[in-house]
Amino acid sequence: MADRPATAEPVAGGGRLHRVDHSHHGTTATAGTLAWTPTGLGGLPAAGGVAWTVPADSARLDATGRVPLPDTGPVTFSAYVATPPSPPRSLRLTVTTETATGTTLSTHDSNPVTPDPTGTRLTLTLAPPAGAAACRVALTAPSGTAATVTTTGWQVEAGSIATAWSAGGGAAVVLVDSLGVTYPLPGSFATTLTLLEA
Repeated sequence: MADRPATAEPVAGGGRLHRVDHSHHGTTATAGTLAWTPTGLGGLPAAGGVAWTVPADSARLDATGRVPLPDTGPVTFSAYVATPPSPPRSLRLTVTTETATGTTLSTHDSNPVTPDPTGTRLTLTLAPPAGAAACRVALTAPSGTAATVTTTGWQVEAGSIATAWSAGGGAAVVLVDSLGVTYPLPGSFATTLTLLEA
């Protein structure tokens, strides 16, 4: 999982595929603690994921940043998750759609699912409302028993079916020809680049 909020690439049919790949630095938990884990899930070709220690109260693991939405058609958010067999913890995916200025339009939740300890892929398909320009995605844990949840392979894509996840997916080729600001430590640069469709 890379440290970038979202990337986009053309897909068959003229849509755009928006992939959300996050390390623990790309997520924020409303409660509990986060750490990187080298444990893979469900045969996913990823070198680990985020381990989220969730308290008994309800909590959310929010991805940092907004994902641009296609102009028409459904979108599907999917993520691989696992919880230990004892105690199991039910989880659901949450998508919040927003206007271009960040005003919330709607919130969609999947049905709660108790993932398999070796990994389960959760999916949520929705039709964004008129005026939706972007969305925010999260993994929500309703109240239950405290547990550690492992997650990886988050993606948001055009269409009603979650396609196979693959590492690195889809940024347009970008050439940075200069940096306007230097980092205070000589010879070092701290940069973040976020690509959004216009």
